Amino acid sequence: MNEHIRHVAVYGLGRVGMPLAAAWLNAGFSVTGVDTNASLVQRLCSQDFSFIDEPGVAEAFREHIASKKLFFTSDGSAASKEASLHLVAVPTPLDKESRRFNSEHLSGAIQTISGGLKCGDVIILESSVPPGTTSGLVKETVESSSGLRVNKDFFLAFSPERIYVGRALDDLVNNYPKIVGGVGRDSGLVASELYSKVVRKGVILVNDSVTAEVVKLFEGVYRDVNIALANELALYCGRLGVDYYEVRSAANSQPYSHLHTPGPGVGGMCIPVYPYFVLESSQKLGLDLSVVSTARKINESMPRRVVELVLENIDALGKPIASATFAILGDAFRGDTSDSRNSPTHELVYELHKEGAARIRIHDPYVGFDPVLSKLGVKIENDLEEVLRGADVVIVAVDHTVYKTLTLEAIAKLAGNESPKTLVVDTKGLVEPKSSRGALYVGLGRRRLG
Repeated sequence: MNEHIRHVAVYGLGRVGMPLAAAWLNAGFSVTGVDTNASLVQRLCSQDFSFIDEPGVAEAFREHIASKKLFFTSDGSAASKEASLHLVAVPTPLDKESRRFNSEHLSGAIQTISGGLKCGDVIILESSVPPGTTSGLVKETVESSSGLRVNKDFFLAFSPERIYVGRALDDLVNNYPKIVGGVGRDSGLVASELYSKVVRKGVILVNDSVTAEVVKLFEGVYRDVNIALANELALYCGRLGVDYYEVRSAANSQPYSHLHTPGPGVGGMCIPVYPYFVLESSQKLGLDLSVVSTARKINESMPRRVVELVLENIDALGKPIASATFAILGDAFRGDTSDSRNSPTHELVYELHKEGAARIRIHDPYVGFDPVLSKLGVKIENDLEEVLRGADVVIVAVDHTVYKTLTLEAIAKLAGNESPKTLVVDTKGLVEPKSSRGALYVGLGRRRLG
């Protein structure tokens, strides 16, 4: 059915688009990567792939650009005319003020594709969106701009990315089945057949594009709700004087208990966003999804809760917050990645600034520059010892492997504060909670020690 489709255009060369391009290249297709960021495209065209930290992606690019099967361009119109399969992986963010879907990037990409669309072409949206976007906004834009009709002249489907930062290509090809939902039966079948050539775990063809959109959003909502539960129960355990991690380990020995680990918030471009797409849709339907909205509020409140732990215990240091030196360990939204998008550390810094903290250092072994922190006047440093030196308050914010060997004694020694003590606020349960002469330990979900 799809033997004529050998050239693919991927619109959006971010953390989804580049692994997506690599997967289709490895499956034997020619690929044009499209992005409006001219400097990124220039860098890729010059074969500088040093910044790509997803395993296997740079290797695929080097191999296939040499065999003239991979191209990069900022000219989406030309790419649309050349390709027969159009994969859309552009950002689909929230508007920060309204917490509603910002369709600017998506609308621009669809308009571009429509200008070069041909009979027999296939459009598959990979970017996560509010339910009904593919069969609504996307379909209407393509049909009105191109004059072509879905399932008669072209095919349109939604197939959500299901990847974990740091193993994106492997997830895409080997680890998960691909969810596919078409705008109409024929579109679903065409998209499903195409993806069967790429994904080894197979394809799950669902009823329609709206169903596929909801599948992806519910995966994120499930995690958000369960993380919120863990955070709330951890706060409860801290007040009760029991160790949440001990409780969790014992409770999860029962096969129907799956308590998550708590933390300083939820970051990335997925989990903090998807609940709002669902809530935006539910409001239009006249439904109040109180569990979803409450979970989001709990997780968004966690940076403030961490700062409150600091405020409750900083008097033991004998100095006010304004003159204290802070060391925050970790800026990435998740351990052992370089992705700092929507990182809880951003809000931690913001909340500390609100309380008068002026001396804040941040360490991260993977993140070299963060534009959000730069605007807040805080730099990221890669020398852990230097960041800890002279620190009065150390906040462990990310579960990078490098932090898992830290002990209270080691932190106190590096900080050089035996009297007064160094306050260690552990939000990820990495540091062993025990008494130390040089450190006061306060953990999220832990008993206070010191």
